Amino acid sequence: MALWVKISMQLLLSAFCVSAFAQVDPGQWVDGLYMVGIEPRGEGRPFVFIDEKGIVQKKIQSLSLDADFQATLKYRPSSHWAYWCDDALHAIDWGTLETKDDGYSFKRWAFAKWQEGKWHFLGSFVTDEKELLKVIPCEGGRFVVIACYQDLAGNNGPGRTPFARASFPDGKRDLRIGAPIGHGQDELQKYMQDKEVFALAWSSKIIMTPKHATLINPKTGLFWCFSLEKASLVKAGNFFRKV
Repeated sequence: MALWVKISMQLLLSAFCVSAFAQVDPGQWVDGLYMVGIEPRGEGRPFVFIDEKGIVQKKIQSLSLDADFQATLKYRPSSHWAYWCDDALHAIDWGTLETKDDGYSFKRWAFAKWQEGKWHFLGSFVTDEKELLKVIPCEGGRFVVIACYQDLAGNNGPGRTPFARASFPDGKRDLRIGAPIGHGQDELQKYMQDKEVFALAWSSKIIMTPKHATLINPKTGLFWCFSLEKASLVKAGNFFRKV
């Protein structure tokens, strides 16, 4: 364990030191290489795969520059929005703002995955124009969707939750929201009508490992751990005594 922590820290520092590169968020181990989203000047945000010596072995071009479908100019591919699961890198578009004939504005989020050397369009999902999303890809084509403002399953009662399980039905391009996933923080459940409390999960960092994804909120110490196999919450808690 200590060795892997040491290697992770070395690679983290290496990502910061590569010329014109800066690591955006926590990286992820993929087949023995450390994948990080970086922000080089003037070329979008690609992902690089670094070995234990800090040498870049592979690079995936930004979706905004290399896609087989139209990506919005606002696309910000960082490790906030793209994670490796099921032998593919999954990403979402920030959300294109559109307006209906009656003047109603909404966001259309595009889902994509990089596999076999190419970006592929999976489908889209529509939300309120002010909504913000994060998405954790899981096994079997499922996702855990994390909303900043709304319960995506439409629940505004005591069980309100920012988490929902979702997938693309066979042959369909519209993301289908399935069962909501309970918040897991029992002492906070009564405060879920408070938009700042509700948004704590969305504002957390996501750390991916081969079998789990863990959200950690750096300001409160709250965490949520999800099983990638089952697309479900397996543990929640707080690293601090009080929020």
